[in-house]
Amino acid sequence: MALAPRVRRIDSNGHTTFGAGAANFCVGSEATAQRVRTSLREVKGEWFADVTKGLPWFQPEDPNSPSNTGDKPLLGAAGGADVGYNDAVIKAAILGIVGVASLQSYSSDFDHINRHYAGDASGTDVDGAVFTVAFQDPGP
Repeated sequence: MALAPRVRRIDSNGHTTFGAGAANFCVGSEATAQRVRTSLREVKGEWFADVTKGLPWFQPEDPNSPSNTGDKPLLGAAGGADVGYNDAVIKAAILGIVGVASLQSYSSDFDHINRHYAGDASGTDVDGAVFTVAFQDPGP
């Protein structure tokens, strides 16, 4: 029995799957990896029900907006991104995701010209299995 809760599968286009019963759900390291990928794409301030969820990928267009959480944006404001800061924020986010027990490896790459951030992470889930994820900023 898996200790990490099951989640509904997401297809290659990022859409939730339906119509296949239990096959629409994943458990164990697959579920943990999916939670990590999904969480890293969540933009802080984007979800009206909880503007504190997600990562501060972008600076809000309106500094007085209710979705402005005051966090330093990962893709940088004036002056560009701070890759060391980004890595620390993203690693902490991964370690805070349900089902993640430890982070074993992490690498990132920031394209300064196009302001594109991507990376790879692997870790151990609460069931003792290894999960791996590749991620990128949710960009436009």
